[in-house]
Amino acid sequence: MHDLAPAVGGGLRAALLLPAVTALALLTVGVQAQSELDVWLEPSVSGSKVEIIAMARGAPHPGVRYELTSKKNGPAGHSATRQSGDLNLICCDPVPLSRLTLRLASGERYTITLRLLDGGEVVLERTLVYPN
Repeated sequence: MHDLAPAVGGGLRAALLLPAVTALALLTVGVQAQSELDVWLEPSVSGSKVEIIAMARGAPHPGVRYELTSKKNGPAGHSATRQSGDLNLICCDPVPLSRLTLRLASGERYTITLRLLDGGEVVLERTLVYPN
């Protein structure tokens, strides 16, 4: 006759441990899903102007800042602008970070870049060239 106590005890430990491991795995996945950030640029053209709205979505990330730059190249020369600020997000809702209105003239091309920075290090970047 076999002693079933060790097998039952091991099975009982596994049965009690499984929910804790599963809960920890789900919590880890939930934290990763909430912490993901996304940024994008939404252009809107009206006549000779283009408005660019820098957008972001994700969980709040203290210490993360955004930087929106535009560089213009054209027959009249070059110019650049820069806007920056704190990343103030409300979990999972799209939030406008900044608006940029540019005048379009013949032969001009803009490169607009949106970066998220954490301690000076770029963690996410999107670029739009207009007109493409």
